[in-house]
Amino acid sequence: MCNKLLQSIGIRFKDIRHLNEALTHASHGESVNNERLEFFGDAVLKLVVSEYLVHQYPDYNEGQLTQLRAWLISDSALHIVAKSIALGDFLRLSKSERRNKAHERPSLLANAFEALIGAIYLDQGLNPVQVFLKNRLDIVLMPLVKENYHVDHKSELQERMQKSRLALPLYTVVRTQGTDHNKIFVVSVSIVWQDEPNTQEGSGRTKKSAEQSAAKAMLHHLDNNIQ
Repeated sequence: MCNKLLQSIGIRFKDIRHLNEALTHASHGESVNNERLEFFGDAVLKLVVSEYLVHQYPDYNEGQLTQLRAWLISDSALHIVAKSIALGDFLRLSKSERRNKAHERPSLLANAFEALIGAIYLDQGLNPVQVFLKNRLDIVLMPLVKENYHVDHKSELQERMQKSRLALPLYTVVRTQGTDHNKIFVVSVSIVWQDEPNTQEGSGRTKKSAEQSAAKAMLHHLDNNIQ
């Protein structure tokens, strides 16, 4: 079963025990679990992502780099990456945890991904980790960054409405486009500002990113068209 995971990540472990440890949750009852690798992988992840961002964004200042890195190594982002390699399917959990779908829990998947990074480093060294993470960043996370998935425009719009003592924004999925494996969501956001109804649309590969895109469009509309 692990062969599918190895094919997915493109890594051939020298010592398969490193991988087994990374996939073993504490609930499984083994004497060795993935908590130590999670601790180590967290540090490796921060280093590699920091280096990636310094090269990718030469014009960003320290604050901008820190903000972007914070999202890329967050549970939310790591959960997305872990799902992209179906990591939850390979985790060794107790029967009760598996039955309760713990392998789908974002925080657990994020921790397991950190453990996997730690295992790859211990087994292979730094370079394979850099290659693997660059692939996941380029393919999975950076497209979401370009869609402003990491920027919370929804909260900004909500705060603006609350400060003006107006009704909160209403988000609606207008339509979807594309196939199931490449679906694009189109979402509208509606508000009433100065007694006038306003609606803007946004799109994205997930409902969340589409809502963020719509909120960004509404903020731009308010800033540029309404006094």
